[in-house]
Amino acid sequence: MNQTIITIVIPSVIRLSLLATVESIKIQDMKPDIKLVFGDNVSEQRNYGAQNCKTEYILFTDDDVILQRDCLKNLISEMETNNLDVVFASIRGSFNSNEKNPFSGAGIFCRSEVLDHIKFDENIKVSEDIDFGWQLIEAGYKWMYTEEAVIYHLRELSKHEKPLELARKWPERYKYLVENHSSIME
Repeated sequence: MNQTIITIVIPSVIRLSLLATVESIKIQDMKPDIKLVFGDNVSEQRNYGAQNCKTEYILFTDDDVILQRDCLKNLISEMETNNLDVVFASIRGSFNSNEKNPFSGAGIFCRSEVLDHIKFDENIKVSEDIDFGWQLIEAGYKWMYTEEAVIYHLRELSKHEKPLELARKWPERYKYLVENHSSIME
């Protein structure tokens, strides 16, 4: 039996797209632990998820993404081949878009021990991922961006869900997750 070496931390407000995110993780070559952390402060959710991980690596992503089938394998390959502490995945705007965002919180892959020294700033509500990147640079960690590990960010689906609509849909989505994916619930 293979030991799990990756935990994927997903801050969530239970968007419908979360189900697609989970399904894209389930078809990866490697089988990670998944931590869904519910709330409305992404930095708090990421820090909480990281504190409760017992694996060598952590991938921070969002609840409106699709991981390309070989994403985890390629992240580990880049990390090990280049002796890195952090790898930023290639975030694409959608399946038919060439838009790329090199430093997105939707794809931060790091060694767990990095998070013993650096945290997401819980006072920052927007661009906390950029702040995290600056902390990495200032602390001297080795990092890189890679085109080899691709994550599609489905903003066009999630941006249409308004907070009130989410609140109304939340109980049925939560029930579905508990009934069908209880092993990933935090």
